Amino acid sequence: MTWVSMNCPFAIFGGLLSYGLGPTSGTAVPSWGLLFLLLGALTIIWSVIQFFILPDSPGTAYFLTPRERIIAVKRVAGNRVGTRNTEFKWEQVREVFVDYKTYLMFFSTICAQLPNGIVSFFSTTIISSLGFSEFETVLLDIPYQMCCLWPLLIAAWVASRWKNMRALMLIGGNCTGSFLVTGFSFISFTFAVIMVTSNIGGYTKRQTVTTITFLGFCVGNIVGPHTLIASEKANQYPTATKAMIGGFAGQTVCIAALALGMWYENKRHDRKMRERGENDTEEELALLAERTAMEDATDLQNPYLRYVY
Repeated sequence: MTWVSMNCPFAIFGGLLSYGLGPTSGTAVPSWGLLFLLLGALTIIWSVIQFFILPDSPGTAYFLTPRERIIAVKRVAGNRVGTRNTEFKWEQVREVFVDYKTYLMFFSTICAQLPNGIVSFFSTTIISSLGFSEFETVLLDIPYQMCCLWPLLIAAWVASRWKNMRALMLIGGNCTGSFLVTGFSFISFTFAVIMVTSNIGGYTKRQTVTTITFLGFCVGNIVGPHTLIASEKANQYPTATKAMIGGFAGQTVCIAALALGMWYENKRHDRKMRERGENDTEEELALLAERTAMEDATDLQNPYLRYVY
C-alpha cells in the first residue's frame, strides 16, 4: 500500500519539477529532456543504493539481530501465504493457469487501467483546452493527484480496521470514479495488488500471478489512449467514454466474482473441516495455515488458509 500510494506524492513532485524546468532556455537539451535526464539519473543512483542496502528478505536483514530476524520472518509468515523461496517450482506455475483467480485478477487489472490510460494521456489536454498555458496545466494537474491520494488512504484505513472490506472498497472506488471523480478509481489497482499478495500462496505462484497482474496493468494503459480517436473530437470522444465506463463496469464485475469465489472457497473449507471433526478456533486455524504456508504450499494446497477479500 505504501509503495503504490507514493505514486501520488511523486507525481506532485514531478509536476513541480517540470514547472521549475519548464522556462529553461539556452540549453542544447529541451526542458522536457532535462526532466527525463534528471529523473533517470536519480532513479539509477537510487537503484544502486537500494542494491547495496536493501536486504532480500527479513531473514537476511543485516541491521537486525538473529532474534529480530526470526520475529520478522514470523511476522511475514503471519500473512499465511508463505515467505521467500529460492526454488522455482513449475508445478506452481501450472497451477496459476488452472486457477480462476488468475484470470479474474488479470482482466480486472486491464479494465482498471483502461480509464487510467485515458485520463493520464488526456487530462493535461483537457486542462489546456480551458485556456491555461502549458506550465499552468502542469500545476493544475497536482490537485488531481491529491484526489487520488486521500481516497486511497481512507480505503486503506477502512480495509485494515474491518475484515473483508477490500472488494467493497475497490467496487466503491470504481463506482465513484465512474460518475464523480476519476481519482477515486486509483484505489482499484492498489487493492488488486493487495488481493494478490494477501491470497496467493506459494512463492513461485505468487510471483507469477503478480507478473501477470502487472502485464494486465501495461495492456490497459497501452490500449486506453488508443480509444481517443481524433475524428471523434467534435463529439467529445464517445469511444473513449464508452471504454472508461466499460472499464469501471468490467472491473467491478471481476472483483465481485472474485470476492464471491473466495467467500465460497472459505465456506467449503469450513464445511470439510466440520466433516472431519476438526473444530479449531480462529487462532488455531491461523497457526495451522501459517505452518502449512511455511512449507511453500500454494493457496489451493493449504486447507487451513482462508481468503481475505
